[in-house]
Amino acid sequence: MAPSGPSPFAVVVSLDDLDPGAVLVTASGEIDVATAPRVQAAILAQLDGRPVDVVVDLSAVSFLDSSGISALIRARRRVGEVGGTLRLRNPQPKVRRVLQITGVEQAFVIETG
Repeated sequence: MAPSGPSPFAVVVSLDDLDPGAVLVTASGEIDVATAPRVQAAILAQLDGRPVDVVVDLSAVSFLDSSGISALIRARRRVGEVGGTLRLRNPQPKVRRVLQITGVEQAFVIETG
């Protein structure tokens, strides 16, 4: 039996079924130094100089390091500069705990459920 490693990273952009008009960025796997730039790029690619509401679905993210946190903070700042919003949706308990421990949880609107 092959050892099971971390789930492969992926980031997908679509329209948000729960919030018409918002863009949904769904990440899965680990957001770390190798993958954080791809998450940030996927978010920022949605701006095009206009206000946009972005929801980042973290329900399938198993790991988030400081690079991932930094990418989310930079993206939130940039989205806000053009008049949009960035929300995080359904972070797994381990990921939510990282946001709490680092003190950045209050910088984001976090949706659950």
